[in-house]
Amino acid sequence: DTAAVYARGAEAVSPELSARVLTEAIQNATSGPFGVYAESGLQSESSDGSRYAASEGLQDAVGDRLAAALEHAHLLTYRPREADGAAHDALLAAGWSIDGIVTLSQLVAFLAFQQRVAAGLRVLSEVAA
Repeated sequence: DTAAVYARGAEAVSPELSARVLTEAIQNATSGPFGVYAESGLQSESSDGSRYAASEGLQDAVGDRLAAALEHAHLLTYRPREADGAAHDALLAAGWSIDGIVTLSQLVAFLAFQQRVAAGLRVLSEVAA
Protein backbone atom coordinates (compact mmCIF):
# COMPACT_ATOMS: atom_id res chain seq x y z
CA ASP A 1 0.00 0.00 0.00
CA THR A 2 2.80 2.40 0.88
CA ALA A 3 4.60 1.70 -2.39
CA ALA A 4 1.43 2.43 -4.34
CA VAL A 5 0.99 5.82 -2.65
CA TYR A 6 4.56 6.88 -3.40
CA ALA A 7 4.43 5.41 -6.93
CA ARG A 8 1.40 7.58 -7.74
CA GLY A 9 3.28 10.64 -6.54
CA ALA A 10 6.33 9.74 -8.61
CA GLU A 11 4.19 9.09 -11.69
CA ALA A 12 2.82 12.61 -11.44
CA VAL A 13 6.37 13.98 -11.67
CA SER A 14 7.79 11.62 -14.29
CA PRO A 15 5.81 8.60 -15.49
CA GLU A 16 8.77 7.17 -17.44
CA LEU A 17 11.30 7.39 -14.62
CA SER A 18 8.73 6.20 -12.11
CA ALA A 19 8.09 3.09 -14.21
CA ARG A 20 11.84 2.42 -14.53
CA VAL A 21 12.43 2.71 -10.78
CA LEU A 22 9.37 0.58 -9.97
CA THR A 23 10.51 -2.13 -12.39
CA GLU A 24 13.97 -2.10 -10.81
CA ALA A 25 12.43 -2.34 -7.33
CA ILE A 26 10.26 -5.30 -8.32
CA GLN A 27 13.21 -7.11 -9.91
CA ASN A 28 15.33 -6.61 -6.80
CA ALA A 29 12.72 -7.19 -4.10
CA THR A 30 14.06 -9.15 -1.14
CA SER A 31 13.54 -9.63 2.56
CA GLY A 32 15.98 -9.00 5.33
CA PRO A 33 17.67 -7.57 7.19
CA PHE A 34 21.06 -8.90 6.23
CA GLY A 35 24.54 -7.98 7.24
CA VAL A 36 27.58 -8.83 9.22
CA TYR A 37 27.93 -8.06 12.91
CA ALA A 38 31.40 -6.91 13.86
CA GLU A 39 30.67 -7.01 17.60
CA SER A 40 31.88 -10.04 19.50
CA GLY A 41 29.09 -12.34 20.57
CA LEU A 42 26.84 -11.27 17.72
CA GLN A 43 28.65 -12.83 14.74
CA SER A 44 26.38 -15.89 14.87
CA GLU A 45 23.45 -13.58 14.03
CA SER A 46 25.12 -12.36 10.84
CA SER A 47 23.33 -13.30 7.65
CA ASP A 48 24.22 -12.81 4.05
CA GLY A 49 21.74 -11.64 1.48
CA SER A 50 21.42 -9.58 -1.63
CA ARG A 51 23.44 -6.45 -2.21
CA TYR A 52 21.74 -4.00 -4.53
CA ALA A 53 23.52 -2.16 -7.28
CA ALA A 54 21.50 -0.10 -9.73
CA SER A 55 21.41 -1.71 -13.15
CA GLU A 56 23.31 0.03 -15.91
CA GLY A 57 20.04 0.79 -17.69
CA LEU A 58 18.54 2.40 -14.62
CA GLN A 59 21.70 4.34 -13.90
CA ASP A 60 21.65 5.68 -17.47
CA ALA A 61 17.97 6.63 -17.09
CA VAL A 62 18.08 8.31 -13.67
CA GLY A 63 21.71 9.43 -13.38
CA ASP A 64 24.45 8.70 -10.89
CA ARG A 65 22.95 10.77 -8.09
CA LEU A 66 19.55 9.05 -7.96
CA ALA A 67 21.07 5.62 -8.61
CA ALA A 68 23.37 6.14 -5.61
CA ALA A 69 20.38 7.24 -3.52
CA LEU A 70 18.47 4.06 -4.41
CA GLU A 71 21.49 1.93 -3.52
CA HIS A 72 21.83 3.77 -0.20
CA ALA A 73 18.12 3.37 0.59
CA HIS A 74 18.44 -0.37 -0.06
CA LEU A 75 21.52 -0.52 2.18
CA LEU A 76 19.75 1.27 5.04
CA THR A 77 16.66 -0.89 4.66
CA TYR A 78 18.18 -4.34 4.20
CA ARG A 79 21.79 -4.09 5.39
CA PRO A 80 21.74 -1.33 8.06
CA ARG A 81 24.69 -2.82 9.95
CA GLU A 82 26.86 -2.15 6.92
CA ALA A 83 26.05 1.55 6.51
CA ASP A 84 29.48 3.02 7.05
CA GLY A 85 31.91 5.63 5.81
CA ALA A 86 32.33 3.84 2.48
CA ALA A 87 28.58 4.08 1.90
CA HIS A 88 28.69 7.80 2.57
CA ASP A 89 31.73 8.17 0.32
CA ALA A 90 29.77 6.55 -2.53
CA LEU A 91 27.04 9.16 -2.11
CA LEU A 92 29.57 11.99 -1.96
CA ALA A 93 31.20 10.68 -5.15
CA ALA A 94 27.78 10.69 -6.85
CA GLY A 95 27.30 14.38 -6.00
CA TRP A 96 25.43 14.26 -2.69
CA SER A 97 26.24 16.84 -0.01
CA ILE A 98 26.59 15.93 3.65
CA ASP A 99 23.24 17.62 4.37
CA GLY A 100 21.69 15.73 1.45
CA ILE A 101 22.98 12.41 2.79
CA VAL A 102 21.52 13.14 6.22
CA THR A 103 18.19 14.15 4.68
CA LEU A 104 18.07 11.05 2.47
CA SER A 105 18.85 8.81 5.45
CA GLN A 106 16.17 10.53 7.53
CA LEU A 107 13.61 10.01 4.76
CA VAL A 108 14.41 6.30 4.63
CA ALA A 109 14.08 6.09 8.42
CA PHE A 110 10.78 8.01 8.33
CA LEU A 111 9.35 5.66 5.71
CA ALA A 112 10.30 2.64 7.83
CA PHE A 113 8.63 4.27 10.84
CA GLN A 114 5.55 5.13 8.78
CA GLN A 115 5.21 1.51 7.67
CA ARG A 116 5.54 0.22 11.24
CA VAL A 117 2.84 2.63 12.45
CA ALA A 118 0.52 1.62 9.59
CA ALA A 119 1.08 -2.07 10.34
CA GLY A 120 0.38 -1.48 14.04
CA LEU A 121 -2.81 0.44 13.29
CA ARG A 122 -3.93 -2.37 10.97
CA VAL A 123 -3.45 -4.90 13.78
CA LEU A 124 -5.31 -2.69 16.25
CA SER A 125 -8.22 -2.25 13.84
CA GLU A 126 -8.42 -6.02 13.29
CA VAL A 127 -8.41 -6.66 17.04
CA ALA A 128 -11.12 -4.04 17.57
CA ALA A 129 -13.27 -5.56 14.82
